[in-house]
Amino acid sequence: MTNKPTYEDLEQKIIRLESALKEHQQDLKQHKFNEKITENLTQGVILVKKTDDCIAYVDSQFNKMFGYSNDELIGKHVSILNAPGKLTAAETSTRILTSLEDKGSWRGRIENIKKDGSKFWSKVNIASFDSIQFGETWISTHEDITNYIIIENELLRYQTNLQSIIREKTCELEETNLKLQKEIETRDQIEAELRLSEHQIKLALEGTEQGIWLWDSTKGLH
Repeated sequence: MTNKPTYEDLEQKIIRLESALKEHQQDLKQHKFNEKITENLTQGVILVKKTDDCIAYVDSQFNKMFGYSNDELIGKHVSILNAPGKLTAAETSTRILTSLEDKGSWRGRIENIKKDGSKFWSKVNIASFDSIQFGETWISTHEDITNYIIIENELLRYQTNLQSIIREKTCELEETNLKLQKEIETRDQIEAELRLSEHQIKLALEGTEQGIWLWDSTKGLH
């Protein structure tokens, strides 16, 4: 014969159930909050295993950024994300990984390539991370800065054009100043000659009152 639960037993059971329910509700709220945060993050996160430089984990934002779904990138070499340019995708990865081995972290800009082949620029921060699940990895955050790069390039072109215009106008101003200086020198010379002519005329007029005089333009008045 089993003992019937007492009122105190039932009360304690209700308290435990209420406590468990509150914890579940808090966990649910936290999960929804985390999902909301993830949806609004502009950075994608990726884990790359140090042993083979292959992708071990990517979050949903990273997949969205690169145009992949679910686990498509898992197991792929990290170089698949790099757009070929002056360096090949593999060369870019090798250069970054070499720097990571040397310094332990890396940050900079990378031209990436999406699944559909379109290219975009990312601001990347990479650091060492010991994962319980994957072991020693590189953790990396990627942020799409394509629009920033476009604006930066437009600003650079504007500055270059502005400098070209300034150089052109400076040359024109220097030429104008040179012409003006020559005109001033010519005017000063003409004025000096006029003053000399006036002096000569004045002497000539004075000479007519005193008698006959001879003028030698090469030697002066006699």
